[in-house]
Amino acid sequence: MAYGVADSLFRCSQFGLTTDGVNPLSGAAGTQTGIKPLPNPTEDPGRLYDVGRYIDLFTKPKYAGGLKDDPNDIILVAIAGPVVDESILVKETLPCFDNQYISSCPAVSLSCGMPVDSSPIFANPSVRIAAVVNSATNHILQSVCVPPYSTALDSLSTYIGKQIGLVGSCLPGSLADRTASCTVVDSVTGESDNVETRTLPECVSARPDAIPCWSVITDSNCPIHRNAQQLSLVICRENVNCVVSDIAPVGTTTQASCQLASL
Repeated sequence: MAYGVADSLFRCSQFGLTTDGVNPLSGAAGTQTGIKPLPNPTEDPGRLYDVGRYIDLFTKPKYAGGLKDDPNDIILVAIAGPVVDESILVKETLPCFDNQYISSCPAVSLSCGMPVDSSPIFANPSVRIAAVVNSATNHILQSVCVPPYSTALDSLSTYIGKQIGLVGSCLPGSLADRTASCTVVDSVTGESDNVETRTLPECVSARPDAIPCWSVITDSNCPIHRNAQQLSLVICRENVNCVVSDIAPVGTTTQASCQLASL
């Protein structure tokens, strides 16, 4: 099938999608059934690049051709058409959707749609985009037909906060040998504005009276870093075995630094 202005809306679908993992879409109308819509593997950059090149870019470390030294530092976000069906419906539009002077041409049916005032929202299945976004450890994929989009943006801000250590006390990296090496200091401001500092020890179960103290724990709410580590720093002020930081007394601020694995 020729591709160009006349069937530009179908070009990405024809050469970029498949229902059997091997063959590109046909321009024939009807339901083309497969296990699920998949990106079509192709080595022909004259039409579309294989999504594998983008997946490698976001999931491999820099030394292997990826974008970052640690791929877990990447967050991919997309607000796009959902991939909801186990088939792709190709239909004939009369006339062509993008060229009224062409009698008919193929098009992939919409995967979602909803009225929004005078400007309806609709979208085709974002098969290629979803494949790339979902390949990242940290990703957000929201349907364009399910506003408000603030949900995705709020999730993104949470991800970013976790990555740089602003949400909770997630460590922004992994430990070199899984042995925590941190320096935690309490600064207490007195009534006359004098500041007293105290270096806190690491929590040890055998010394329940040695509080306040700090501990590095596994936290599934934190980003995944090298060696599958998800770690957070907690400050225990009431019990050495705390898993959530206890509230610091009024006038107390805490600063912490930990030795992380080099990239």
